[in-house]
Amino acid sequence: MLDINFLTNEHYQYINKIKKNDQISLYEKSLVYFILAKIAQKNKNYKNEIKNLKNFNINSFNSNFTYNKSSQFYHNEIINKFYNKIQFTNILNTPKNNTPIFIIGLPRSGSTLIESLLTSSDQAVKTCAESHVINMSILEQVGPKIFSKNFDPNKFIFEINQAKLENSILKRYNNFNVINTNLNFTFIDKSLENFFNIEIILKIFPNAKFLHTFRDSIDSVISIYQSMLPELSWTHKIEDILDYIDNYKKIINYFKIKYPNIILDIDLKKFTNEAEENGKRIYEFCNLKWNKKYLEFYKRKDLYSKTISFNQIRKKISIYDIKKYRPYVDLLDSYKNKYEWLKDT
Repeated sequence: MLDINFLTNEHYQYINKIKKNDQISLYEKSLVYFILAKIAQKNKNYKNEIKNLKNFNINSFNSNFTYNKSSQFYHNEIINKFYNKIQFTNILNTPKNNTPIFIIGLPRSGSTLIESLLTSSDQAVKTCAESHVINMSILEQVGPKIFSKNFDPNKFIFEINQAKLENSILKRYNNFNVINTNLNFTFIDKSLENFFNIEIILKIFPNAKFLHTFRDSIDSVISIYQSMLPELSWTHKIEDILDYIDNYKKIINYFKIKYPNIILDIDLKKFTNEAEENGKRIYEFCNLKWNKKYLEFYKRKDLYSKTISFNQIRKKISIYDIKKYRPYVDLLDSYKNKYEWLKDT
């Protein structure tokens, strides 16, 4: 959320001095490199920006190395391979009346914008933001298996006890005060990684709806790499970002074919070009009553977000800038033969 325009040359010199201090932690060092990258970006020194971004991401990843390695293992070896092979035990047949809205996709895709639009409804739709409720409840069951010393991925069965999962999920959502098991209650969960968990979510919330926000693929890669997302293990290398997006595209397409009526695509560029038309479309999909005044969500005094999009949602919706990431496209040239979706961009 730092506005780089507030930094003077004196600040810049002092930040460089901090960088040379051996006593600072890896995380603190990563922050220094991130600020230096932003200064380089402001000065259009893109080569220096990328150099500092690389150092930021290396230090950020290493500052929480054990967690990040475990997270990478879960993404690469477990959920990417078993998202459509999950087996359920202790199955419950007590349908929930709740109609939750899950905003899914990649970071920097307009998800906070859509969340702000929906929570501006007169119907008082609550959000638990990026709660990670579903992921935490899943890992509560499979974590002890996959992170054990003797784990063998070739013998692993992704098995979920539905009764335990439901109990865990409802307890966690109750902490956010967004759910009532006895009422037809709508709430939002903006944990973007839930595109992995669509099958599991539908077991608990059969009336759930999914808003899939996305943008141009190259813009996504560059924007994610430029952002401070220390809690996401896959965002610290271009190669990891590309692999994650490749799997995301495969998985979201699989679920869009399997469940075409409950997943709505929201293209950030199209939304910003025709906000009123698309806002109405989103509201109708979510069975909410539309009013164009909701597009003025940026005027709300109670508008708050913990994401790096906080400053953007405080302003009027702006037209998508198709030229913003052009200075960085050369970064991806060497990967175009590996990923089909990069070839046409």
